[in-house]
Amino acid sequence: GESLYDIEDKLAKQAMTNRADLKETVGLYTRLRQSRADLTDAATQNLVDKWSKSLIISASSAQEAASSTQQFAQAMAAGTLQGQELRSVIQGNSAFAVYLAGALGVTTGQLKQMGEEGKLTTDVLIEGMAKAGDTIEHDFAKKAMTIHQAMTNIETATIRLVGTIDQATQGSAGTAYWINQ
Repeated sequence: GESLYDIEDKLAKQAMTNRADLKETVGLYTRLRQSRADLTDAATQNLVDKWSKSLIISASSAQEAASSTQQFAQAMAAGTLQGQELRSVIQGNSAFAVYLAGALGVTTGQLKQMGEEGKLTTDVLIEGMAKAGDTIEHDFAKKAMTIHQAMTNIETATIRLVGTIDQATQGSAGTAYWINQ
C-alpha cells in the first residue's frame, strides 16, 4: 500500500477538489478502510471521491453532509445500508440515491425496498457507485463553487499548511515537551 503521508496528501487534495470537509473525507476513508480491508487504497479513495461529489450535487448543507456521511460510513461498516441509516443517507444525499438507483436499474422507491430487504450490501453500494462514476463526474463538473465551499477549501489549505510547518519544525513536539515540564 501507500505510505500514510501519501494517503493524507491525496485525501487533502481530494477534499480540496471536491470542496469537501477534510475531517469528513478522512473520517469516511478511515472507516471504510477499517471495515473493508479487502478494498485497495485506490478503490477506497474512489468511493470517498464519488460520495463527496454526490453531496455537492445534492447541495447538502454542512450538517446534512456530516450526518449522511456518518450514516453511510456506519452502513458500510455494518455491511448493509438499511433502516434509519438509509433514510438519513437518502435525505442528506439525495443525488447518491438517484445515482445508485440508476446504476442498479431501479427507482428510488425500489431502492428503499431493497434496503428494507437487506439487499443494499456494501458490495452492491461499491459496484453501484463505480457504475455511476462517469455520471457523477459529469454532473459535478457543472456545479459552481459556493462561498461556503471556498471557505471549506481555505480551512483545508490552512490545516495542510500548519501540518507542513509542524513537520518541518517539529513545533508541536517542542510545545508538548514545554507543557509537560
